[in-house]
Amino acid sequence: MLEFGHEGVLYRNSFVMYDRGTRSLWVHTTGQAVKGELRGKSLEFLPTEVVAWSVWKERHPDTLVLDRGGEDTGFMGTFALPEKSEMYGYSVGSGTDATLYSYEILVKELVVEHGEQIVVYVEESDTVRAYARGERTFQLDGDGLLSDGQGSTWDPVTGESETEGTESLVRLPITPWLIERWMGFYADGEVVDAESP
Repeated sequence: MLEFGHEGVLYRNSFVMYDRGTRSLWVHTTGQAVKGELRGKSLEFLPTEVVAWSVWKERHPDTLVLDRGGEDTGFMGTFALPEKSEMYGYSVGSGTDATLYSYEILVKELVVEHGEQIVVYVEESDTVRAYARGERTFQLDGDGLLSDGQGSTWDPVTGESETEGTESLVRLPITPWLIERWMGFYADGEVVDAESP
């Protein structure tokens, strides 16, 4: 198991971690080791979420919070998605397989199907989720559930099936990004936004 610390430097405007065992340097936004014994290795991306504290607390009432001694901003700045939504997107995948979905297209469309992925924006909790789409086509129904139009429905936040005999959706890791920063790492990556065909 790797144990990480903060190296105190930036790489392409992204902070760098080191692992205590090998002193290899890792870029936090890509999960890749860029220097040291483990150079070229990648960390596995896990599903995460960015939601309002009130939403998180409602879902996870026993959550513990790290007290940073009164600090309310980090040296990288404050996460400003609500105020500057046009600057943000969410990526699914990594490297040449990465696709970035602009936050604005997600808010506009609510459900974006692209290739084998479906990305869902849940208005009531300002939550973004990505799932493997398979052969289905999805839309939100009148109850706010994902529907395939064939009688099966799923909770858009958890991906759990609401229909007996239907499997839950496979959740995909999704990562929030400043679009400009994402383009610095994945210049050839695909962007799905209002201008996409």
